[in-house]
Amino acid sequence: MTAGKGVAGKSRRELVEFCNILMEQDIMPGVDRLDVLTDLRSNPLYDGKPIIFLLDQRTHQALAAAAAGANILTGSGWTPEQIQAVRAQYPQVLIVPEVAASKDNAAAIDVEAARGAHGILGKPYQDWAEAMVRAEKDHPDLLLIGAQRVFEANAADVLARHTRMVAAVGFNARTSEEFRAQAARYDAARTAASLRGDFPSRSLPACHRAFAERSGNVRPGQGGMGSLAGLPRGPR
Repeated sequence: MTAGKGVAGKSRRELVEFCNILMEQDIMPGVDRLDVLTDLRSNPLYDGKPIIFLLDQRTHQALAAAAAGANILTGSGWTPEQIQAVRAQYPQVLIVPEVAASKDNAAAIDVEAARGAHGILGKPYQDWAEAMVRAEKDHPDLLLIGAQRVFEANAADVLARHTRMVAAVGFNARTSEEFRAQAARYDAARTAASLRGDFPSRSLPACHRAFAERSGNVRPGQGGMGSLAGLPRGPR
């Protein structure tokens, strides 16, 4: 879920409610507030559900977010020391750098993989689409996330184009009822993509299943998340 019309100015309680709705639909929530993350992890109903923490440029908060229960950390400006610290203390947590589009996005993915990242978040999605298709073949263990400009009108087409990429989708609902209805429409788009025969699974890529199983958050063979991620962002 993106900032702006959807959840800008929402309270802590409202953000937690919206994230709960996402997890009910097997859509992975992303949060950028430690208090919201803590509240979500206090709910035993969602022990096996992965959560992304959106660091943006606040990679100095990576260890705190990992300690609070984030499964995936994404942001820009990672230093080698920060990556090593997270990997040493929280080996079950995935580090997924956020990378802006460039003239050679495929090479950028190669660089992040060589640095030891577990995946990459590329935005805007349309600028990364071709590189993501290639990366699905060249880097089968990377968690690939395409963000920005993925909404209800094109979500099914985006998902059908890829075999493993997670689509970070946008929300503009203002109330919990509208939000639940919009999440259901995204779930329908996911189902429509899978019915085309192009999208083979609603479960997590194998790389995150392996880390989740190691941490005890997900039982062996249990996926825990579909092909969609919602990124709710409120005021910090």
